[in-house]
Amino acid sequence: KWFLHTAWRDITDKKNAEQKEKIYYSRLEKLLEIERNILSAQSAENISHTALKHLREILDCHSAIAALFDEETGRYKIIALDSSMPTTVELGNSYALEGTPDTFVEEGRYNLVNNLAADGIKSQLDEELFSAGIRSKVNLPIIINGSVAGFLILSSAVYDNFNAEKINMAQEVAVSISLALQHANFIEQINKQNLELERKIDERTFRLRQTISELESFSYSVSHDLRAPLRSIGGFSQALIDDYSKVLDEEGLMLLNKVIAASQRMSDLIDALLMLSRITRSEMSIEPVAISSLVDSIAGELIRQYGEGRNIELVIQPGLKVEGDAKLLRIALENLLSNALKFTKYNGNTVIEFGRTIIEGEKAFFIRDNGVGFDMTYSNKLFGAFQRLHNMDEFEGTGIGLATTKRIILRHQGKIWAESRLNEGTVFYFTINRAVENGD
Repeated sequence: KWFLHTAWRDITDKKNAEQKEKIYYSRLEKLLEIERNILSAQSAENISHTALKHLREILDCHSAIAALFDEETGRYKIIALDSSMPTTVELGNSYALEGTPDTFVEEGRYNLVNNLAADGIKSQLDEELFSAGIRSKVNLPIIINGSVAGFLILSSAVYDNFNAEKINMAQEVAVSISLALQHANFIEQINKQNLELERKIDERTFRLRQTISELESFSYSVSHDLRAPLRSIGGFSQALIDDYSKVLDEEGLMLLNKVIAASQRMSDLIDALLMLSRITRSEMSIEPVAISSLVDSIAGELIRQYGEGRNIELVIQPGLKVEGDAKLLRIALENLLSNALKFTKYNGNTVIEFGRTIIEGEKAFFIRDNGVGFDMTYSNKLFGAFQRLHNMDEFEGTGIGLATTKRIILRHQGKIWAESRLNEGTVFYFTINRAVENGD
């Protein structure tokens, strides 16, 4: 008998332990599901709602409520609830909860009422819950950034329903809800900032378009209104030379020729400015460009125009390709190659090279010449409009070419720079958004 009693007791204890273990793992699985649902929810309402039903089932209670503090009303607003019994508590209702919220900030603090009738009804929410049959409840704080932002309110129709184990589980969920709400608030703030940023961008874009429109009007005015008087100045000066050259002395003719040259230079500057303006505004058409062939074509045309009688060696690395706007790239290369020809014109033997190299791990194209070079002290002025590093009498030009080239390279998401030494030549490096390997 003793043996049978002991065996029966051992079997009973084992079954009880297995049952407790089964209940424990079932609750743990439901807690994990609550965690997953909370993490996947996006808004405060969704975060709370996904947790309440499962939590109510785990704790075997009749009502679960999530309330957040509403700054406009100074009360706590119901944002989510789940109840197995009819009640007047509804979504959107607001209540003044008992107690001072700050008293709940301390870790582990909560407000447990095991008997609503005996402990007294302390709030309108208590009255509505009690009328619905609720007899015990526990309020757990939802804490965000160290302050009480709301409450998780669990209630039951049974007295003394919430033991230490249930409260511990509820506190874990309250902490998860707090963290999820904090994350949701952070996302909401980011979204608000993004909307404000988009509004500012739209506003600045509108202003920029207005400015561009004004610049286009100005460009039109420059193109038409300023050209007419320039043509008149140049034309009348030439007429004086043609019709009165016998009357004018040598100095008079020299002055008139200077007027004609100055008006022509002004006309060239206007053309260059308009080109710079058009390049800034023009639409880009991205396509594969055989840049080696393009350099060869441009250099050949420039040498035929400006290199007559000169000993010029042209070295071009074959097969190089890029993706870009062919028309804009032609303008940029024309500026760089014409500079190379211009600043080597006093050389007995001119050498101009085009190719590609690696600089600090990045592929860069280069155009190198053996011309007069420049002092790198002034390299910061190189790509500015109307900036010149050489005397106008020695080397003609508008001072706009390199500024135009830089804008073209920037529009191709690249960069351009130069290295030089006086009387030792210059090399211009530039990158394009994407270079294609030889033969590709």
